[in-house]
Amino acid sequence: GAGFFAPTWSPDGAHLAMLSTRGGTVSLWIWRRASRRLSRVAAETLELGRPVWLSNREVICATPPNGEQPLWFDLDVNA
Repeated sequence: GAGFFAPTWSPDGAHLAMLSTRGGTVSLWIWRRASRRLSRVAAETLELGRPVWLSNREVICATPPNGEQPLWFDLDVNA
């Protein structure tokens, strides 16, 4: 009932950032190679776009402005 998409490896290859619909919204998840653990690291709803690694331990994603739904949600609902 959930999907993972837009995977991006950290520069050192130790972490895989990806977006997922698990939990009913699009959020950021990280898989750690050493522990083989997957964890949700951002609970807020994200825009659809590939996560960007700033370093081996820092990753960023786009979020909608405060109080607004993501663009993809607005397009789907208003269509």
